[in-house]
Amino acid sequence: MRSMEIQKMSFPKIMPLLESCIREMEGAAKKIRATLKTFPIGRLRVSPHRGSYQYFHVAENSKQVGSRGTYIPTSQRNLACGLAQRSYNETMTEAFTRGADSLKFALQELNRLEIENSFTAQGPGRCQLLSPIYLPDDLYAERWQKVEYQGKLFYEDEVLLTTVKGERVRSKSEVIIANMLNQMGVPYRYEYPLRLSSGRVVYPDFTCLNVRTREEFIWEHFGRMNDEDYQVKTFRKLDSYAMDGYIHGVNLIYTMENDVRPVNSKTIELLVQQFLL
Repeated sequence: MRSMEIQKMSFPKIMPLLESCIREMEGAAKKIRATLKTFPIGRLRVSPHRGSYQYFHVAENSKQVGSRGTYIPTSQRNLACGLAQRSYNETMTEAFTRGADSLKFALQELNRLEIENSFTAQGPGRCQLLSPIYLPDDLYAERWQKVEYQGKLFYEDEVLLTTVKGERVRSKSEVIIANMLNQMGVPYRYEYPLRLSSGRVVYPDFTCLNVRTREEFIWEHFGRMNDEDYQVKTFRKLDSYAMDGYIHGVNLIYTMENDVRPVNSKTIELLVQQFLL
């Protein structure tokens, strides 16, 4: 396995995934626990009877272990349903709580492994000699950002537009997107070459890195959607991306504008927050 492939292992995804699962389980436990007050107090005893079942309400304060409880007639089936649901909800509350506690323990153990700092802990002298198995986020992002490549060439008659980083781009909207990515700390490459399965090389406007998950997204901005020919080319490009596994909202982001509705910086910010942080 090549070094860079190992560095992209799914470990960075595990920590936020565990944290997300913990929040979901704790939220579920809290929500289900709140329903308990809506159900009758006590427990349900179920007894097989002539091919069917009889239900009994065992009072919560019953001191007799194994108490048969009070028979619930068919006319009070809602009582049996409520007692059954209460018992089930109590079980699920406990299960989600135990699950969250188990994941918290796993998260603590993973944090103790100090995988993030193992490389830099070797010292600068050793680091120069090592092929890292795993890089901490900042070093991974730094190396990702420093990859050299040849983008698309600019023509002499193209307008000179630059980002806050001094990079040349092709439109004012791309300036806005690039500056937003930079402002929000998202590493990106402008017009980084991408070879499709057909063999054709394309140059997405931006290739972005989600440092937390180490997933790459391509970001295309379509700025002339008032032009019908441009629209056709846009949809063809999106179809081509989809055939190669680049799906909107999964690993592809796109923004659009026309003469009436220009690009919205707030929309760009929301997309960055949703997919790249």
